[in-house]
Amino acid sequence: MAIGPLPVLLGVSLLCLCAVSVHAQNWDAGNGIDLSCSIMVWGEQDYNWTITKETKNKQGQIIRNYTSHCMQSVRLARQRCGGKSLNFVPTHFWKWQDPATQEPVRLCYKTNKGDDQVPVVCDDFVDWYPNNRTSAFNKWWKFYKGMKGCFITAIWEGFTELKITPHLDDGTGAGGWRNTLGLDPWKEHEGYSYVDIMLKPLARALAEAIEDTNSAGKVKVMMTLQGEMNYALAAYPDSWLGVMNSIREWIPMPKGSEGMLKVGVSLNYNKLCGFYCDGNPTLAGSNQAMNIDGYKSLLQQVDYLGISNYPSLAESINSANWDFEGPIAALDDELQAGFGISLTELMAYNNKEFHLSEFGLGGGSDQCGCKAAGNVADLSTYTFFGLFGTYGKYQDPWQQQFAKDFQAEFYKKAIYWFKNKGGPKYRVDGGYLWCMSSWDVAGLYWTSYNKYADWLFQPDPRAAAKYKKEDDPWGTYYKPRIMEMIKAYNDDRKLP
Repeated sequence: MAIGPLPVLLGVSLLCLCAVSVHAQNWDAGNGIDLSCSIMVWGEQDYNWTITKETKNKQGQIIRNYTSHCMQSVRLARQRCGGKSLNFVPTHFWKWQDPATQEPVRLCYKTNKGDDQVPVVCDDFVDWYPNNRTSAFNKWWKFYKGMKGCFITAIWEGFTELKITPHLDDGTGAGGWRNTLGLDPWKEHEGYSYVDIMLKPLARALAEAIEDTNSAGKVKVMMTLQGEMNYALAAYPDSWLGVMNSIREWIPMPKGSEGMLKVGVSLNYNKLCGFYCDGNPTLAGSNQAMNIDGYKSLLQQVDYLGISNYPSLAESINSANWDFEGPIAALDDELQAGFGISLTELMAYNNKEFHLSEFGLGGGSDQCGCKAAGNVADLSTYTFFGLFGTYGKYQDPWQQQFAKDFQAEFYKKAIYWFKNKGGPKYRVDGGYLWCMSSWDVAGLYWTSYNKYADWLFQPDPRAAAKYKKEDDPWGTYYKPRIMEMIKAYNDDRKLP
């Protein structure tokens, strides 16, 4: 569906010229790549199963139908996003960092039923002490079982590429940056390691979902080791390489279909060693030199690289082609300066794929996620910023007409860029919308609806009787027209 051109932006008329210049591009764009969606899994409330229907068969056996937030998000993704690929973003939490080594003190799962705010409740039921292993196992089991059901749902819905990008967030509310976390994936923290709580249950869930649906060799699995934890990779490259090799054993593929399993890393687009790359890089809290060669070797051996790609667009929005490559260029510059290798050279190893693990437009103007952008300059400069928490009409940046127009044009331009597989300088092999809060143009996550929507993300018919006058019982960040345009492209390659 075509959406009209933007009005005057930054004082200059912006023409809706959507042909993408290829310049020195040296790849065949073919039929382009999908602009795929992400499924956010932010705690028990997203992966725990809920009974939706209970009946008895002729033998008197009870038959139960189950669903979950995650499963429902997958079904909505089929309806709204289309395409062949989904990115799952399971998120667990760490509590406290050793001020010297930056290692986490504790790892935990989220259990509170609130929205996506921190601090999270994750120490009331399991603190990962060895004497609490029964409770810990129960939580591990729920996570594994819930994710397995979600993966099976995705396969049933016809998705043939499943990408998993695990995240760790600061569970204290102190705003700790995961990119500086000194995480050895094998090291236990009060009884459990990152491999224990995250990667093993995900690998088991994936392997069994593929087996149970008879999809071995038919569904491509892209298992990311971590998301935006650059210092962890820099500090412990050999450990992460060991995890990569283990994942190939944990998610077996039939002979001849080994290429259907890809293992990769997802980077913050800059600060490849956290804050510890400048000068002669050393490990946090010590004089020990960082193993840059080992880190470089890890990046060479993985099957794909991903980055979070939120470009600053202010300087290009009045030209025919918007510059979506800024974060990719920054990564390239840092690779050359710190590792002596260009992104193009790095991608040549293993014929690597390059993914945009996160992509989108948030509509915010500050780091805390509190303030909507007030003009096009802020909106186009700070595409990463958005509004956190459950939908509220009076914090919705897309209520403003200039923002609504810019959002529509952003995704139109993005479709043409994805059709060209990126460019003009860097090839892109996959890209995923960030589907949470004000970034969630697809309306896949439950906090993208107001508090009066039911848990299936539909307006509660009783809302009119209970909502306050200043609230909007039908409010949502979901934009049907934009998603119709994206789905038409993903499914049929129809250009707006």
